[in-house]
Amino acid sequence: MAWKILPSVDDELLEMDALIAVGLGDACVYKDGDLVYDGNAEMDRNKELRVVEVERVAAADPDHDWTIVWNGPMAYEKYQRQGVGCWRCVKRGEGFA
Repeated sequence: MAWKILPSVDDELLEMDALIAVGLGDACVYKDGDLVYDGNAEMDRNKELRVVEVERVAAADPDHDWTIVWNGPMAYEKYQRQGVGCWRCVKRGEGFA
């Protein structure tokens, strides 16, 4: 799998209304490397998990490493919270297929 470490650029910011789910694979939220939310499991319970909801939780507990990962068959993306409302892409890969 080829990984691309991305520079910090403004056009790599995550939109607050982005859905944390994928059809095949997984989309999860981590706090200090520990799973906090599983976006696909939330969809299975008929609840859409969006970045704005995770931002509210992370803003209340900011002294941790918060990340959101989408791992699909064609793409892998990892975003890290780097300040209020700022989720920046820090890793991108080809996915698992």
